[in-house]
Amino acid sequence: EKPNLLYVLDKSGSMNNNNKWANAKAGVVNNAKTYENRIRFGLETFSTNASIDAGIPSSSATISTALNKITPLGDTYMVRAMNTARAHLEKVLKADTIKGRPTTIVFITDGSPSDRCPVSEVTALRKLSINGTLVDVKTYVIGFGVNVNPTCLNSLATAGGTALSGTIKYYFATNQSSISTVIGQIANTASQEICNGLDDDCDGKVDNL
Repeated sequence: EKPNLLYVLDKSGSMNNNNKWANAKAGVVNNAKTYENRIRFGLETFSTNASIDAGIPSSSATISTALNKITPLGDTYMVRAMNTARAHLEKVLKADTIKGRPTTIVFITDGSPSDRCPVSEVTALRKLSINGTLVDVKTYVIGFGVNVNPTCLNSLATAGGTALSGTIKYYFATNQSSISTVIGQIANTASQEICNGLDDDCDGKVDNL
C-alpha cells in the first residue's frame, strides 16, 4: 500500500524573496508528479494561520492548483502548522482501512518560528494514537535559504527521527534545483519497503528488503 506524505510548506511573506515561493512550488509539484503512483500526497501551508490545502490523498494536479492560488504573506507560526498537520493525519489515519500505513511529514521553512520551535509537537507525532494503536509519524525538515534558525531545525529533525549526521541535522536547499533534489531524496526514502506486512514500494511483494 502507498505510504502517506504530507507537505507542510511555509507561505510566510519572506517566501516572496529570491523566487523562493516559485522554487518551492516547483519542487513540491514535480516531486508529487514523479511519485504519485507510489505515495499518497497531501499539502498544508502555513504562515500566521495554517490550512490543509489538499488533503491526503491528493493528485499532483490538485496540489499544483492549490499552490497557484496562494500568495505568501504573514509570519511563521510553526506550532500552529504542526497542530494542523496532526489533526489532519489523525483524521486520515482513523478513516484508513489499511492499518499501520507508513506516514511522513515534510516540513519546509525559510525562517524562524514566530511562536516557538514545535519540538514537543513533532516528538508527540512519533507516538500518535490511532484507534488504540501507536503510529510513528516521522518529520523530515528542509531549511530553505540562509535565514533559517539552525538550532530550531536541528531540534526538529532530531525529534522527528530524521536527523542527518554532522553539524546540520536537517536538509538544506537554496534554489529550485537543490530543493527538488532534496524533496526527491526524502520521497524516495519515504516510499521504500519496511517490515510492516505491507507492500510499501508497490512492487507486488511484501517486506522484500
